[in-house]
Amino acid sequence: MADLLRIENIYAGYDRADVLLDVSLAVEAGSITCMLGSNGSGKTTLIRAILGLTPPRSGRIVFDGADLAGRPTHEIVRRGIAAQGSSPARSPAASRRCSRSAAASCPSRGCF
Repeated sequence: MADLLRIENIYAGYDRADVLLDVSLAVEAGSITCMLGSNGSGKTTLIRAILGLTPPRSGRIVFDGADLAGRPTHEIVRRGIAAQGSSPARSPAASRRCSRSAAASCPSRGCF
């Protein structure tokens, strides 16, 4: 299968603090991908870079064949990329509703 999301040699961070150093990965269309890591390892920074909230200092982010460099977050989301935070829900039932709602909003080509 082809890569739906491709991240190539990303460097990103905040102010003068480097967080992501030469990060690359590929997510195939139709796959389920999980990102694991300890606190401070760059998981949130990577998601923020993909969404355009923390623009990479260098490297490329390509989604469904389109380079996302410099695109505003609302346009990236409109293309089909979304993130759901892990903050605790008020109840297990609310958490299940949120997950079903998020899954239902994914475009037919899938979410990562």
